[in-house]
Amino acid sequence: MLAALKKLLAPQPPRLVIFDLDGTLVDSVRDLKSALDDMHHALGMPLADTEQVRRWVGNGAQMLVRRALSYDLEPSPLDEERYAQAYQLFLEAYRQHNGEAAELYEGALELVSRLQAASVAVAIVTNKPARFTGPLLDQLGLQVPFVLSGDSLAHKKPHPLPLLTCLDHFECSPDEAVMVGDSSSDILAAKAAGLKSVGVSYGYNHGVSISELKPDLIVDSLTELS
Repeated sequence: MLAALKKLLAPQPPRLVIFDLDGTLVDSVRDLKSALDDMHHALGMPLADTEQVRRWVGNGAQMLVRRALSYDLEPSPLDEERYAQAYQLFLEAYRQHNGEAAELYEGALELVSRLQAASVAVAIVTNKPARFTGPLLDQLGLQVPFVLSGDSLAHKKPHPLPLLTCLDHFECSPDEAVMVGDSSSDILAAKAAGLKSVGVSYGYNHGVSISELKPDLIVDSLTELS
């Protein structure tokens, strides 16, 4: 049980496993697309397709909206008044759609439960705003007591501050912890904080293979970590 994680930090098992949320534990792209559809419609703009939205996710709601207004991963300069209007439209739409079609990835609930049963601390660090994180976790039945959202601290991933904050909270050293995520933000944050990292191949990494970030381990399913 948990052999892959134990091997990663051998000879000792991890004391703390930190998970990203969207694209790692939860497939939320359909809810995000519905919210962006409502925003685009309200602004009289063409709707994006699902694969575009999938590439844009991962750096928080503000960057998602900027990308959606530009229809590009690298957003062009925007009129800030128009951006502010679009951002408010998105927040209201996502409040209504959050959790509507989101699903846990295979093995997510089982892995979290097995870690907790083995007395391994579990945390979630996401770039999603806090107002959406708690309701989504509650709806999906993910019981994780320590969660940091994109607006919980002064910096979000890929800055190491959220991961370092987790380490401080659990009085854990970097060599006793693992970060599990799907995107460059997760792997870069782990490297900056001195943690081993597990990259999942199925999430939202802006159309780039997670292997290019060189995580310490790559899995195609969370069941491989159970």
